[in-house]
This record gives sequence, structure tokens and C-alpha cells, in this order.
Amino acid sequence: MKTNVFYLASFMFGLLLLLASCSDQVKQSEEPEASAEEVEMLLSIVGSALSDEHEGLLSGIMDLTAQPGENGLNYLFRHQGSERGGQNNFVRRYDPETGVHSIRFRRGVDRPQFRSLLRVQLEYIFQDETGAFIARPAQNPNLIETITFSGVRDGFTESPARRSEFERSANWLLEGFGPANEAMQLSGVQESKGRMALKNRDGGVQASRSYQMLFNLTDISIQKPDASEDRLPFLVTGEIEYEIRIRTMRNGEQETREFAGTIELDGSGQALMRVLGIDRAFRLYLQTGEAAARD
Repeated sequence: MKTNVFYLASFMFGLLLLLASCSDQVKQSEEPEASAEEVEMLLSIVGSALSDEHEGLLSGIMDLTAQPGENGLNYLFRHQGSERGGQNNFVRRYDPETGVHSIRFRRGVDRPQFRSLLRVQLEYIFQDETGAFIARPAQNPNLIETITFSGVRDGFTESPARRSEFERSANWLLEGFGPANEAMQLSGVQESKGRMALKNRDGGVQASRSYQMLFNLTDISIQKPDASEDRLPFLVTGEIEYEIRIRTMRNGEQETREFAGTIELDGSGQALMRVLGIDRAFRLYLQTGEAAARD
């Protein structure tokens, strides 16, 4: 993995968005008005893709800014709650020729009425201000200036009534990690896809939905933690552009809806989400992904 590969991927993603913009505007004008149920479904999917608790964007940033240790990741920001869990089967490798640190771990729960599994694969390139690779980032954090990062996390949760599956992949560049900077700048893309199925009493599928979504991080700034604040949801600001396609299946009938818009992070612990074609905006909690109550 090379740094120029990251820039090429980001350029191609932006080009595809530009080429698709005209046809997307036509689709938006032809789409029927979203129902309350569709809006609720949209907020649930986007909220999960953002949140720390549901292994979304915030969880990825937690991993991005962590330092790989011998037995796990040493996080820069404080964890909130106990839902994140440990890092089982932690494997770490380093390739001095490419500068790539590879991390792999998983965690899960297996109870009579609930099962879950998460698999995580991460790759880092730590570089100093001259562009040289840093082989021991945990021992030399003050030398790190940029981090080129790719991460894939996938998993499932299952109960007697429902089963959910997801996969998220991120390709990011973090600049300004060094001690001379008060804030870090994050750019890149995150792709998410998933499926949820509701089960009937016989164990068959009553209804289902699947989705594909892209986050384009256009202007993200992350403040360094200090004694007054060390929680990531209150230290990240900027804007995300998103596109999402949702397919639902119910009573043998399939429907596809497409949405797009922006997500503004303002350092309040929440995200302000706007949807093209819908006048009102929505707020989502970054930690949990839940929608805030509207006035």
C-alpha cells in the first residue's frame, strides 16, 4: 500500500461523484416524497455508520489514531461505555519495505438469545515530517506527522427476531498528528454495506432491507485531547457528503430508494444530517447513532 494509491482512490471517487451528479439530480426530482418510515430507516442506517457503538466512522477514527502495541491498540481518545469490548486474537505484523503495519483482531458475544461477531483488519503507514517510515510508532509517537490508513470491519448480530450484517471499509489520510499541531486533518472515503432481516416465528424471513452507502470526508478536523476534553464525539468537526441506496423487501415486493445529502459535525457530540428533497434537518448522536428528539 502506497500513499499515492490513497490519492488515486480519492480522486477516482470524486470523479465518479461528479460524473453521476447530473443523473442523480434527475433521480431526486423523480423520487416520491419519503415516508416517515423511510426517514426513520434512513436515520437508523446513517446513525449506525457514524457511531462508535455500531462500529461506524467514530470507531474507525478511534482505531486510526491509536498506537499498535504488542497485545492491542493503545487509544488516544477515551472510550465511552463498555460496549466496545476487547481485542481477541490480536495479530500484528510490520513490513519494513512498504512501511505497512498490519493489525487483525476480533471480538464477539455468544449467549442463548443473542450472538454477535466483529472482525477487524487494519493497515497503517506512519511517516515523519520527511516522509520516512516509523517502525515503532508506540515508542515514537512524537515523530508521527501523517498516517495513511485502510481498515475493514465486518460482522453480524443475531437474535430470535432479527439478524443484521454489515461491512465498512475506510481509506483515509490523517495529517498533523505531530505535537506541534493542535488539530489533525482527516480526508478520504468510507464505504458501508449491510443487510437486516426480520424473522417470523418459524424462523423464516418476514421482511428485509439492504443498503450501500458512501461517505466522502470533505473537511474533517480532529482536535487533540487534553485534560478538559478527551471524548472524540466532542472533538471532531467538519462536513461529510453521503450517498445511499436502500432496498427493502416485504410481502414479496421489492422497493429501492436513493438518498444523498450532507452531515455536519460541530463538536457538540451530535451530527446535523440534511437530506436532499427534505426540508427539515435531523440530529444524530455520534456515540450511539440514535436520532435526537425533535422539538
